[in-house]
Amino acid sequence: MYVLLTSLCFGLMPAISQMSFKSGLSVETMLAYRYPTALAITWAYILIKKIDYKVTKSQFALLMLIGCIYVAFIFFINQSYLLLPGAIASILVFLYVSLVVTMEIIVGRERPNWIRFFCVALSLGGLIIVVWNPSGTGGLSLLGIAFGLTAGVLYAVYTTVLGGEKARRLDAIVIVAYVLMIPAVLYVVRCWFSGAKPYPETLEQGFYILILAMFCTFFGTLWWYKSVKFIGSSTASIINTIEPVIAYFGGMLIMRDVLAPSAVLGGAIIITAILILNIAESSKDKAAEK
Repeated sequence: MYVLLTSLCFGLMPAISQMSFKSGLSVETMLAYRYPTALAITWAYILIKKIDYKVTKSQFALLMLIGCIYVAFIFFINQSYLLLPGAIASILVFLYVSLVVTMEIIVGRERPNWIRFFCVALSLGGLIIVVWNPSGTGGLSLLGIAFGLTAGVLYAVYTTVLGGEKARRLDAIVIVAYVLMIPAVLYVVRCWFSGAKPYPETLEQGFYILILAMFCTFFGTLWWYKSVKFIGSSTASIINTIEPVIAYFGGMLIMRDVLAPSAVLGGAIIITAILILNIAESSKDKAAEK
């Protein structure tokens, strides 16, 4: 149940973000309010639940590094939302699964095998179909695609660092609480220096900020960690593959996105590759436990 709620929160995030932009809210203003609000909610949760939030100096430094990577990821994914349908942006980011596999093979955490190589190649093939536009007209924004792919690379690095031994020793919600400090501060500063309006002008804009902060940032992350705790990371990852599908239908229903057949086909191939990879990893983990 928790993982389905997580997929719903993150899957609808592109459409909700685009709705906020459509209401006249700038990226800078939205981020400047979304992350301080989510940070306040997170720390309130920690204090109410009396969760131990103390960390060592080395852990604090690591969490600040993770926060910086996360800031860059959020910047690029929100820029892609401005230029691409939400479903396509989400699918491009979901390529991080294949990127994480490749990075872990390179750093020696995982052994290469034909299933991993096949899934990486299949996902790249799907990406080519998404991007390919032989007519040269009516295609997707190449800049938006570049932003989405960059966000995927950054999320892969973010996920790989989180998988390190130091980070895994900490309570997940504590990691969130410290990591959110960086975007909460930097995006307020960015909004100030960008000349963007320092506050939402309408109740509609304030509503979108609250939804993004509470559901897409705080609850989405919290429910994800609860799902991993109750059903395991492999099973949770397999179910979470529906996130781009929710983003696709959310974009069609909320934003009235119309995708080209090649984009739909390429996206389906990418999702299939990720699903095969997750199932293979799950089978490997179960075999290792026996």
